[in-house]
Amino acid sequence: MKTKKFLYALMAAITVSSVCMATACGDSELSNLTPGEERVLTDTTTSIAEYGTTGYKVVIPTDASSSEKWAANELVTFIQRSTGATLPVVAENTVGTLTTQDKIISVGDTQMLVDTGITVTQAEVTTDGYKIIRKDNTVYICGPTDWGTTFGVFEFLHHQVGYEPYTADEIYYEEHEVLKLKDFGTYVDVPAFETRYMDGIANYDLSTSYRLRTVSVYAGQENFGGTKRKNWIPGSDHTIQMILPEGEYGHFYNPSTQICLTSQEVIDAVILNLKRLILENPDGYIINIGQEDGKDFHGCPACQGEIQKYTVSGYNVRFMNKIINALETWKNNGGDNGEHPELKDRYLIYSTFAYGESLTPPVIRNANGTYTPIDSSVVPHPKLYIKIASNACPVHAMDDETCENNSRLIKGYYGWSAICPRLFFWNYGANYQCYLPLYNDFDRIHSEYKMFEELGVIDMFTEMNSGGSITMFGWLRMYLRAKCMWNTNQDVEQLIKNFMKAYFKDVEPIMTELLNLYRTHQRSLDLRLKAQGKIGLHSMEMNTDLWPRSIVDQAETLINQALAVCDAMSDQNVASKLRMRVEEELVCLQLVQVQYYQEYGYDMTKYDAFVAAFEQKTIEMNISKYREHESMADWLAGKKR
Repeated sequence: MKTKKFLYALMAAITVSSVCMATACGDSELSNLTPGEERVLTDTTTSIAEYGTTGYKVVIPTDASSSEKWAANELVTFIQRSTGATLPVVAENTVGTLTTQDKIISVGDTQMLVDTGITVTQAEVTTDGYKIIRKDNTVYICGPTDWGTTFGVFEFLHHQVGYEPYTADEIYYEEHEVLKLKDFGTYVDVPAFETRYMDGIANYDLSTSYRLRTVSVYAGQENFGGTKRKNWIPGSDHTIQMILPEGEYGHFYNPSTQICLTSQEVIDAVILNLKRLILENPDGYIINIGQEDGKDFHGCPACQGEIQKYTVSGYNVRFMNKIINALETWKNNGGDNGEHPELKDRYLIYSTFAYGESLTPPVIRNANGTYTPIDSSVVPHPKLYIKIASNACPVHAMDDETCENNSRLIKGYYGWSAICPRLFFWNYGANYQCYLPLYNDFDRIHSEYKMFEELGVIDMFTEMNSGGSITMFGWLRMYLRAKCMWNTNQDVEQLIKNFMKAYFKDVEPIMTELLNLYRTHQRSLDLRLKAQGKIGLHSMEMNTDLWPRSIVDQAETLINQALAVCDAMSDQNVASKLRMRVEEELVCLQLVQVQYYQEYGYDMTKYDAFVAAFEQKTIEMNISKYREHESMADWLAGKKR
């Protein structure tokens, strides 16, 4: 990744989210837009293409990165599909002297951009934002990183030809005989969250994930700017075992899965190993000390005493503050003996989990709703970012006051924000006991991202079906989350309608009825439980209340109707594509049928054949995971008679 203009500045990182939201798209009129409304750009008198011909060139840097080349190719591809005209892509050292009267689209970190005096820095647009600037006939598209540049190309295409990616094989664009250049002026776009990523289906299809402006932290290709993981030392999740491998430091863990956070020997070892890791990873800037997945914190008297006095989270923050103070002193001195002067100018921040027992913030909630730290020592260091890992209720909106689970969690989020206005967030979008059935979080998506934006979260990760691929309406859910992570001013229901029409085409009415069947049933179940004096539906755990046979039978009928429409279509290419999309929904439903085959009263003489056919489909569709820690093959082995 090119980082010529990538400025790491602590104050920029802290303040950029509040500063930039007012400048998104470079126009204060955005604050007057209704949810889902886009700013409309007017045409100029200049044509990009007319009747299959063009006078425009795409200019890329002489030493263009693979990502800048990929972005230029995406621009050329969709203008060609829209107009029939192919824009040549040329390196800027081959074009000679240019003026703004030349018909040029400059992509990336070109010298011609630099010569204009235009700057595009992280302080202005974060790592993934960008500027699109028109000067006469010339357009400049650039971000402070390759990610930002590419996302700027996507936005340019969106306004010029209606470019809207849904999946890798379903990208919408308009057709134009004459394509006029839009008047972008100075168009600045900043994402709601500086970093946005998902796993599961997003890692299954990196090109779609990237076109939806999310960047993988686990897997990456240089075409897509690489992986965000390069920013993290030693990683973005559970890292204690990476810093202190249990094989070498086993005595630090006994008798728990978490290390002792009060031992000076442990603290010294963590500091020593992090110094080495920092030097070995010059591109990293987020030092992450993430507790392991086990929830049992260390049981020694000193640790238990701190936990009792400061709470688990306060105990962890006190440990982190000691580590940070030592590392910052080391960095500012240029190493232990000044042997690494380059460290003095190096930008570093730090991260730790609020997760499990450490999720509750070390604060007191006052009668007026404000929060006070329980002790000054539990206030996070100014360079410490708290990564909240929390699984909210999937069924209800975050601001639904009738949801006891979400109401409780929100108090914790605001408690953390009161003592640490520097937050990362790790949230969840799957049922980890069974991946394929619908995870009905449609009513939560918008409200949760809106709240996280207001809290000042800058790094947003959603853990989906980790290691898995297909789930019910999984492509739709990835699309919705990606759109709302970039811009929380969205109308989710309209996004759903747009996706369903683009993705399911001829069978959209049937598949929309199917989606509404699932959602309506679960809303009704929620209300029914509440009417019985219960807390309502708060979980997507599999059971026959959530998946009664009546709903499953109706769903199967609708899917068969959709398949019949596919069979009757004259365009076999489109029919084949739609059939595969419908069959993905069918195989997810069939997992439910296998799960409750006998309870539903199906003909048990057909059970073995049904399971065998289902197994073959999972193999053909590469559905390898039943749930987080169980393969589909292992689960099916337990279902066979």
